[in-house]
Amino acid sequence: MKNFKKIFFTTIAVIFLYFSSLAQNKKYKYVANAGVGLSLANVVVKLFEYDPTAITEAYSIPAFQTSFDYGILNWLSVGVAGSYQKMGLDVSYQDE
Repeated sequence: MKNFKKIFFTTIAVIFLYFSSLAQNKKYKYVANAGVGLSLANVVVKLFEYDPTAITEAYSIPAFQTSFDYGILNWLSVGVAGSYQKMGLDVSYQDE
């Protein structure tokens, strides 16, 4: 299971880096973005649940992101980005 986790998260990181490297905007000096995202926290918790006597419930609000970039050269920009998402996990055990 540990190897699966390593492979899974490495694959996600590589995909993220590939697509973020294609995000350079060459036409404008300033680029501002805002976005909202959903979370699969509950699905991931259920997928990696180890204790069958535990009842786990994950919850999250949508993620809010914003970013600002300033193009210095055709291939280089400097920017800031921020994101906020609240997540939680409730665990309770069944009596046998």
